[in-house]
Amino acid sequence: MSYSYKSVISETLYGRIFLAEEEKTGKRIAVKISDRKLADRRVCRYGTKVEECIKNEIRILEFINHHRDHKYSYHVIKLLKHWTHGKYYYMAMEHCDTELFKYIKKCRGGLDVPTAFYLFRQIIHGVDFMHKINVFHLDISSENILVSKDGTIKFCDFGLAMIIKTTDKMLKDVKWRRGKIMYMPPEAINGESYDPRAKDIFSCAVTFLISLTSRHCFEVAHSADKRFKIIVSGGLEKLLKAWGFLHKVPPIAISLLDGMLSYYPTRWKMDKIVKIVDSDEWNAIASQSSLYKIEKENDHQN
Repeated sequence: MSYSYKSVISETLYGRIFLAEEEKTGKRIAVKISDRKLADRRVCRYGTKVEECIKNEIRILEFINHHRDHKYSYHVIKLLKHWTHGKYYYMAMEHCDTELFKYIKKCRGGLDVPTAFYLFRQIIHGVDFMHKINVFHLDISSENILVSKDGTIKFCDFGLAMIIKTTDKMLKDVKWRRGKIMYMPPEAINGESYDPRAKDIFSCAVTFLISLTSRHCFEVAHSADKRFKIIVSGGLEKLLKAWGFLHKVPPIAISLLDGMLSYYPTRWKMDKIVKIVDSDEWNAIASQSSLYKIEKENDHQN
Protein backbone atom coordinates (compact mmCIF):
# COMPACT_ATOMS: atom_id res chain seq x y z
CA MET A 1 0.00 0.00 0.00
CA SER A 2 1.35 3.43 -0.99
CA TYR A 3 0.67 6.55 1.04
CA SER A 4 0.53 10.24 0.23
CA TYR A 5 1.81 12.32 3.13
CA LYS A 6 -0.20 15.51 3.76
CA SER A 7 0.93 17.25 6.95
CA VAL A 8 2.55 16.82 10.36
CA ILE A 9 0.08 15.91 13.09
CA SER A 10 2.50 16.01 16.01
CA GLU A 11 6.09 15.65 17.14
CA THR A 12 7.13 12.48 18.99
CA LEU A 13 10.12 11.44 21.05
CA TYR A 14 11.83 9.80 18.07
CA GLY A 15 10.26 11.58 15.11
CA ARG A 16 6.86 12.71 13.88
CA ILE A 17 3.33 11.55 13.16
CA PHE A 18 2.03 12.45 9.70
CA LEU A 19 -1.46 12.68 8.32
CA ALA A 20 -1.47 10.54 5.19
CA GLU A 21 -3.87 9.08 2.65
CA GLU A 22 -3.94 5.65 1.07
CA GLU A 23 -3.37 6.37 -2.60
CA LYS A 24 -5.80 3.70 -3.82
CA THR A 25 -8.69 4.45 -1.47
CA GLY A 26 -8.09 8.01 -0.28
CA LYS A 27 -8.60 6.81 3.29
CA ARG A 28 -6.99 9.07 5.88
CA ILE A 29 -4.54 7.42 8.25
CA ALA A 30 -1.77 8.43 10.65
CA VAL A 31 1.80 7.30 10.03
CA LYS A 32 4.26 7.41 12.90
CA ILE A 33 7.82 7.70 11.62
CA SER A 34 10.62 7.11 14.13
CA ASP A 35 14.37 7.45 13.77
CA ARG A 36 15.73 3.91 14.20
CA LYS A 37 19.00 4.99 15.76
CA LEU A 38 17.27 7.13 18.38
CA ALA A 39 14.54 4.59 19.06
CA ASP A 40 16.98 1.68 19.45
CA ARG A 41 19.16 3.70 21.83
CA ARG A 42 16.04 5.16 23.52
CA VAL A 43 17.36 8.67 23.22
CA CYS A 44 14.83 11.32 22.19
CA ARG A 45 15.35 14.00 19.56
CA TYR A 46 16.60 16.39 22.25
CA GLY A 47 19.30 14.00 23.45
CA THR A 48 17.57 12.90 26.66
CA LYS A 49 17.45 9.24 27.67
CA VAL A 50 13.85 7.92 27.66
CA GLU A 51 12.18 4.55 28.16
CA GLU A 52 9.45 4.50 25.49
CA CYS A 53 10.07 1.55 23.19
CA ILE A 54 8.78 1.51 19.60
CA LYS A 55 9.20 -2.26 19.26
CA ASN A 56 7.22 -2.75 22.46
CA GLU A 57 4.45 -0.48 21.17
CA ILE A 58 4.21 -2.51 17.96
CA ARG A 59 4.15 -5.78 19.92
CA ILE A 60 1.38 -4.54 22.22
CA LEU A 61 -0.78 -3.18 19.39
CA GLU A 62 -0.38 -6.40 17.40
CA PHE A 63 -1.43 -8.35 20.48
CA ILE A 64 -4.50 -6.14 20.87
CA ASN A 65 -5.35 -6.67 17.19
CA HIS A 66 -5.83 -10.36 18.02
CA HIS A 67 -8.62 -9.35 20.41
CA ARG A 68 -10.63 -7.12 18.07
CA ASP A 69 -13.74 -9.24 18.60
CA HIS A 70 -14.18 -7.67 22.04
CA LYS A 71 -17.05 -5.19 22.36
CA TYR A 72 -14.82 -2.28 23.40
CA SER A 73 -11.62 -3.04 21.49
CA TYR A 74 -12.30 -0.05 19.23
CA HIS A 75 -11.25 2.19 22.13
CA VAL A 76 -7.62 1.33 21.29
CA ILE A 77 -6.09 2.82 18.16
CA LYS A 78 -5.66 0.17 15.48
CA LEU A 79 -2.24 -0.63 14.03
CA LEU A 80 -2.83 -1.21 10.32
CA LYS A 81 0.70 -1.98 9.19
CA HIS A 82 4.31 -1.50 10.26
CA TRP A 83 7.59 -1.71 8.41
CA THR A 84 11.23 -0.63 8.46
CA HIS A 85 12.81 1.32 5.62
CA GLY A 86 16.24 2.89 5.64
CA LYS A 87 16.81 4.86 8.83
CA TYR A 88 13.22 4.77 10.03
CA TYR A 89 10.49 2.67 11.65
CA TYR A 90 7.02 3.21 10.19
CA MET A 91 3.67 2.56 11.89
CA ALA A 92 0.46 3.09 9.89
CA MET A 93 -2.51 3.53 12.21
CA GLU A 94 -6.11 4.61 11.97
CA HIS A 95 -6.49 8.37 12.10
CA CYS A 96 -8.22 10.16 14.97
CA ASP A 97 -8.95 13.88 15.00
CA THR A 98 -7.38 15.27 18.17
CA GLU A 99 -5.93 14.58 21.61
CA LEU A 100 -8.25 14.73 24.62
CA PHE A 101 -5.81 17.30 26.07
CA LYS A 102 -6.41 19.67 23.13
CA TYR A 103 -10.13 18.90 23.14
CA ILE A 104 -10.36 19.97 26.79
CA LYS A 105 -8.15 23.01 26.25
CA LYS A 106 -10.63 24.44 23.73
CA CYS A 107 -13.28 24.57 26.47
CA ARG A 108 -12.57 27.23 29.08
CA GLY A 109 -13.32 25.85 32.53
CA GLY A 110 -13.38 22.24 31.39
CA LEU A 111 -15.84 20.19 29.36
CA ASP A 112 -19.54 20.44 30.02
CA VAL A 113 -20.51 17.77 32.55
CA PRO A 114 -22.54 15.54 30.18
CA THR A 115 -19.65 15.42 27.68
CA ALA A 116 -17.11 14.72 30.44
CA PHE A 117 -19.33 11.87 31.65
CA TYR A 118 -19.86 10.56 28.11
CA LEU A 119 -16.13 10.49 27.32
CA PHE A 120 -15.08 9.12 30.70
CA ARG A 121 -17.42 6.16 30.38
CA GLN A 122 -15.60 5.27 27.16
CA ILE A 123 -12.22 5.69 28.87
CA ILE A 124 -13.26 3.22 31.56
CA HIS A 125 -14.63 0.76 28.98
CA GLY A 126 -11.33 0.98 27.09
CA VAL A 127 -9.17 0.40 30.16
CA ASP A 128 -11.42 -2.41 31.35
CA PHE A 129 -11.01 -4.08 27.95
CA MET A 130 -7.21 -3.76 28.12
CA HIS A 131 -7.04 -5.14 31.64
CA LYS A 132 -9.22 -8.11 30.72
CA ILE A 133 -6.67 -9.14 28.08
CA ASN A 134 -3.80 -8.46 30.52
CA VAL A 135 -2.61 -5.24 28.86
CA PHE A 136 -1.67 -2.34 31.13
CA HIS A 137 -1.08 1.04 29.55
CA LEU A 138 0.85 2.58 32.49
CA ASP A 139 1.02 6.00 30.81
CA ILE A 140 -2.63 7.07 30.71
CA SER A 141 -3.05 10.81 30.33
CA SER A 142 -5.18 13.28 28.41
CA GLU A 143 -2.31 13.50 25.90
CA ASN A 144 -2.43 9.74 25.22
CA ILE A 145 -6.17 9.58 24.56
CA LEU A 146 -7.55 10.57 21.17
CA VAL A 147 -11.04 11.86 20.33
CA SER A 148 -12.70 11.50 16.93
CA LYS A 149 -15.19 13.99 15.50
CA ASP A 150 -18.09 11.80 16.57
CA GLY A 151 -16.77 11.65 20.14
CA THR A 152 -15.21 8.18 20.08
CA ILE A 153 -12.31 7.71 22.52
CA LYS A 154 -9.19 5.80 21.47
CA PHE A 155 -6.06 5.08 23.49
CA CYS A 156 -2.66 5.56 21.85
CA ASP A 157 1.07 5.63 22.75
CA PHE A 158 1.79 2.15 24.10
CA GLY A 159 5.56 2.56 24.34
CA LEU A 160 5.51 1.95 28.11
CA ALA A 161 2.68 -0.59 28.18
CA MET A 162 3.07 -4.14 29.45
CA ILE A 163 1.37 -7.49 29.05
CA ILE A 164 1.17 -9.09 32.50
CA LYS A 165 -0.56 -12.44 32.77
CA THR A 166 0.01 -12.95 36.51
CA THR A 167 -3.00 -11.38 38.23
CA ASP A 168 -1.21 -10.49 41.48
CA LYS A 169 2.05 -9.19 39.96
CA MET A 170 3.35 -5.95 41.45
CA LEU A 171 5.69 -3.60 39.60
CA LYS A 172 8.45 -1.36 40.89
CA ASP A 173 10.13 1.44 38.93
CA VAL A 174 13.75 1.39 40.05
CA LYS A 175 15.77 3.61 37.72
CA TRP A 176 12.91 5.67 36.26
CA ARG A 177 9.21 6.31 36.76
CA ARG A 178 6.86 4.87 34.16
CA GLY A 179 4.49 7.58 32.90
CA LYS A 180 3.86 11.29 33.51
CA ILE A 181 4.47 12.40 37.07
CA MET A 182 1.22 14.39 37.42
CA TYR A 183 -0.78 11.23 36.60
CA MET A 184 1.14 8.84 38.88
CA PRO A 185 -0.35 7.37 42.07
CA PRO A 186 1.44 7.98 45.40
CA GLU A 187 2.83 4.44 45.63
CA ALA A 188 4.68 4.91 42.31
CA ILE A 189 5.85 8.40 43.31
CA ASN A 190 7.24 6.99 46.57
CA GLY A 191 9.20 4.28 44.76
CA GLU A 192 7.07 1.50 46.23
CA SER A 193 5.78 -1.60 44.48
CA TYR A 194 2.46 -0.93 42.77
CA ASP A 195 -0.44 -2.80 41.23
CA PRO A 196 -0.54 -1.96 37.48
CA ARG A 197 -4.35 -2.06 37.55
CA ALA A 198 -4.49 0.45 40.38
CA LYS A 199 -1.98 2.70 38.62
CA ASP A 200 -4.09 2.88 35.46
CA ILE A 201 -7.20 3.55 37.55
CA PHE A 202 -5.54 6.45 39.38
CA SER A 203 -4.40 7.96 36.07
CA CYS A 204 -7.95 7.69 34.71
CA ALA A 205 -9.25 9.62 37.73
CA VAL A 206 -6.73 12.42 37.20
CA THR A 207 -7.77 12.58 33.53
CA PHE A 208 -11.45 12.80 34.49
CA LEU A 209 -10.82 15.60 36.99
CA ILE A 210 -8.86 17.52 34.36
CA SER A 211 -11.72 17.12 31.87
CA LEU A 212 -14.15 18.59 34.41
CA THR A 213 -11.97 21.50 35.55
CA SER A 214 -9.39 22.03 32.77
CA ARG A 215 -6.62 22.07 35.37
CA HIS A 216 -4.31 19.65 37.15
CA CYS A 217 -5.72 18.89 40.58
CA PHE A 218 -2.23 18.60 42.12
CA GLU A 219 1.41 18.75 41.11
CA VAL A 220 2.35 15.34 42.49
CA ALA A 221 0.48 12.66 44.45
CA HIS A 222 2.51 13.06 47.63
CA SER A 223 1.70 14.14 51.17
CA ALA A 224 3.94 17.18 50.65
CA ASP A 225 1.54 18.44 47.99
CA LYS A 226 -1.12 20.44 49.85
CA ARG A 227 -3.87 19.92 47.29
CA PHE A 228 -3.31 16.16 47.09
CA LYS A 229 -3.29 15.96 50.89
CA ILE A 230 -6.68 17.71 50.93
CA ILE A 231 -8.08 15.29 48.33
CA VAL A 232 -7.03 12.06 50.05
CA SER A 233 -8.30 13.42 53.37
CA GLY A 234 -11.80 13.45 51.91
CA GLY A 235 -11.61 17.08 50.93
CA LEU A 236 -12.24 16.92 47.17
CA GLU A 237 -15.48 18.83 47.68
CA LYS A 238 -13.56 21.51 49.59
CA LEU A 239 -11.01 21.83 46.81
CA LEU A 240 -13.67 22.02 44.10
CA LYS A 241 -15.48 24.69 46.10
CA ALA A 242 -12.28 26.76 46.39
CA TRP A 243 -11.81 26.49 42.61
CA GLY A 244 -15.43 27.43 41.94
CA PHE A 245 -16.33 24.03 40.44
CA LEU A 246 -18.37 22.40 43.21
CA HIS A 247 -21.68 23.51 41.69
CA LYS A 248 -20.64 21.89 38.42
CA VAL A 249 -19.57 18.41 39.54
CA PRO A 250 -22.42 16.01 40.47
CA PRO A 251 -22.15 14.00 43.73
CA ILE A 252 -21.82 10.71 41.80
CA ALA A 253 -18.63 12.03 40.18
CA ILE A 254 -17.20 13.30 43.47
CA SER A 255 -17.83 9.91 45.09
CA LEU A 256 -16.22 8.11 42.14
CA LEU A 257 -13.16 10.38 42.16
CA ASP A 258 -12.74 9.97 45.92
CA GLY A 259 -12.65 6.20 45.45
CA MET A 260 -10.31 6.23 42.45
CA LEU A 261 -7.83 8.72 43.94
CA SER A 262 -7.59 7.06 47.36
CA TYR A 263 -4.47 5.32 48.61
CA TYR A 264 -3.81 1.73 47.53
CA PRO A 265 -5.13 -0.85 48.49
CA THR A 266 -8.41 0.94 49.32
CA ARG A 267 -8.52 2.46 45.82
CA TRP A 268 -11.63 1.32 43.99
CA LYS A 269 -11.32 -1.62 41.63
CA MET A 270 -12.42 -1.66 38.02
CA ASP A 271 -15.56 -3.78 38.45
CA LYS A 272 -17.02 -1.22 40.87
CA ILE A 273 -16.09 1.68 38.59
CA VAL A 274 -17.66 0.02 35.54
CA LYS A 275 -20.94 -0.48 37.42
CA ILE A 276 -21.07 3.23 38.22
CA VAL A 277 -20.33 4.53 34.71
CA ASP A 278 -22.86 2.04 33.29
CA SER A 279 -25.54 2.99 35.82
CA ASP A 280 -28.81 4.71 34.94
CA GLU A 281 -27.78 7.72 37.04
CA TRP A 282 -24.56 8.16 35.04
CA ASN A 283 -26.31 7.62 31.71
CA ALA A 284 -28.97 10.20 32.57
CA ILE A 285 -26.20 12.81 32.67
CA ALA A 286 -24.05 11.46 29.79
CA SER A 287 -27.06 11.23 27.47
CA GLN A 288 -27.44 15.03 27.58
CA SER A 289 -24.14 15.42 25.70
CA SER A 290 -24.28 16.46 22.05
CA LEU A 291 -21.81 13.62 21.37
CA TYR A 292 -24.31 11.08 22.74
CA LYS A 293 -26.90 12.42 20.32
CA ILE A 294 -24.45 12.04 17.43
CA GLU A 295 -23.84 8.43 18.49
CA LYS A 296 -27.55 7.67 18.47
CA GLU A 297 -27.99 9.30 15.06
CA ASN A 298 -25.14 7.18 13.68
CA ASP A 299 -26.67 4.03 15.21
CA HIS A 300 -29.99 4.87 13.58
CA GLN A 301 -28.37 5.40 10.17
CA ASN A 302 -26.50 2.11 10.43
